[in-house]
Amino acid sequence: EDYLKAENNLPLYSFLLYFIYRIVPYGEQFVLLPSIIGSVLGVLFLGLTARKLKGNTFGIIVVALGSASNSLLWQAAWEARCYGLVFFFSAVSLYFFVLKSLQDETMYRVLFAIVCFFFMWTHWFASLVVVVYGVADLLMILSKRICWKNIFCYILGGCTLLLWMIAVFMNRNFTESDFWAVSPDWKNTVWTVLSLLSGRRL
Repeated sequence: EDYLKAENNLPLYSFLLYFIYRIVPYGEQFVLLPSIIGSVLGVLFLGLTARKLKGNTFGIIVVALGSASNSLLWQAAWEARCYGLVFFFSAVSLYFFVLKSLQDETMYRVLFAIVCFFFMWTHWFASLVVVVYGVADLLMILSKRICWKNIFCYILGGCTLLLWMIAVFMNRNFTESDFWAVSPDWKNTVWTVLSLLSGRRL
């Protein structure tokens, strides 16, 4: 009920944290376990994806870059917020998207669909990433590189998220100020990139 009326993000992270909060020892570092584990495993899956596409050396480079990201460490891994989980599911979804695109097997399609479902239930912006996957799949289907069954990967997450969106809009009045007070301009883009690069202008 709170998520329908007050919160902006989707409830998967809080649902997971609800149980972790009741079983781990007292202390903030234990409440951060989902974020820390999600961030570490996300870097691992990015490395596996890079290795699948370009070999071992490229995979090691990607793991090194991911492990050195200040944004990932301090804004995803070390906060009791959903971003560590978002990063994890984005990395895993990319991994299975690559596998199903290269091999087009039913097992990879099913795993991709399950990961996309959980990914879409972590943050609203995750659905934008999944839409990009869908467009890429559509282009590959039209060019006959993969079979049409890949469309089914998006039904579970898409339908359940649509029902949630309807429930949210029926229970809450949104205004633009719920998201940000001032619309960002081009200068904000530059600062965002610098932030993601941990201030390393070079």
